[in-house]
Amino acid sequence: MLQPPRKNRTFLGCVGAGLALVAASLAGCGSGNGAGSGGGSGGTGGGAGQPVTSLSAPVPMNLYAVDGTSSNPARLFIFVTAVGSNTVKMPLAFDTGSAGITLNALPIFPSSMVGSSGFIFAGGESSISYNGITVTQLQGTRSYGGPSGHTEIGNLGFATLTFGDAKGLMTTQMMPVFLYYAIQSNANPPQPVPAETQDGWFGVNDAPNLIKLSSGTSNAPACTQTVTGSCWVGSVFKYLQFAAGVDAGFTMSPLKVQTCDISSGNCVPSGALTVGLDSSSASGFTLTGLPCPPSGYTGPSQINGYPVCQEYVPGTAITMSGSSTETFTTPVLFDTGTPYFVLNVPAAAMLPASISSFQTTTPGGFVYTAEAGTDLFAVHVQQASGTTSGSIMGLGYFQTNSLLTDFTTGLQGWK
Repeated sequence: MLQPPRKNRTFLGCVGAGLALVAASLAGCGSGNGAGSGGGSGGTGGGAGQPVTSLSAPVPMNLYAVDGTSSNPARLFIFVTAVGSNTVKMPLAFDTGSAGITLNALPIFPSSMVGSSGFIFAGGESSISYNGITVTQLQGTRSYGGPSGHTEIGNLGFATLTFGDAKGLMTTQMMPVFLYYAIQSNANPPQPVPAETQDGWFGVNDAPNLIKLSSGTSNAPACTQTVTGSCWVGSVFKYLQFAAGVDAGFTMSPLKVQTCDISSGNCVPSGALTVGLDSSSASGFTLTGLPCPPSGYTGPSQINGYPVCQEYVPGTAITMSGSSTETFTTPVLFDTGTPYFVLNVPAAAMLPASISSFQTTTPGGFVYTAEAGTDLFAVHVQQASGTTSGSIMGLGYFQTNSLLTDFTTGLQGWK
């Protein structure tokens, strides 16, 4: 357990970028008039001016769809332009399969404050303040990708975040951020992970996600500046302010991956994201209610005033065609963070020797069909187990189809 607090440490001003541990950093150092230093209201602006701080109408924004390489999988990116009042330019992986935000701490803070072994709390202080960012002594982890994925190691912090580009900028309320300084694999024993393209994860799923800060996780609370252990975070978009008549949520339209380098600035944006929902947003979508709260969940029923719902769509039918035809029912996650499809076949169903296509039908009757291929359209078929019971419609789905998630009503939709 951490020692009781004694004092805080405050840093002011802009100091040079930190060590490049996990990615080629795009961090910059701006004046006091940077993107994180203020913001206007209204939902129709944002553009190249002041960030939107209260959405009075849906706001279109850019995403950057980048194809995979031999060293990095295909990703959707969104830029964080300020953490607190500290101006940065950090490409984050835009992820509909997780919630909350993680940030590579090394481009944000000077090397006198953090290194690859962690934050430096000289004199036993309980927290560090730097350009509007609070770093707590609570050390922990966030894990992604199951047994073949990775775990980020860092500290719980709090800050406002500004994100977007010239098409639209938004600033959140003060929110929990996980500031990591090292990454390791989820293998046993863990192994170091090579540098990643993204400087963190920008999670927008409706479900709660856990920041593990202690061994006990049962009945953990939402992450606030008073927590002393593990806590739950919600979608980044749940920390925005929405005016009356605008539901918290987002829509995504189809977008194609491109061959480019997100760190060099040569990627073409796609205006595929709209944040905030009005009465016309659901036009053409087939909607299904998500279980709120998720089955077996013991955390808070709301995070920052919004209900927490299950990430997987229950009762979804999948028919596989190939060497044999098999139909089964499974929970399904629509996940931009997975660069392929995953079909977890229940034990009662047969695994086909080969698969040529599959069809997914949601409880509301939306039908999605895909031909098995390579890269984004590769289909991983495996027998479901206790920890991998759901199937995943990965980034290939978003090449041709749309997604809607409404945090206010707990609805998800597709077209």
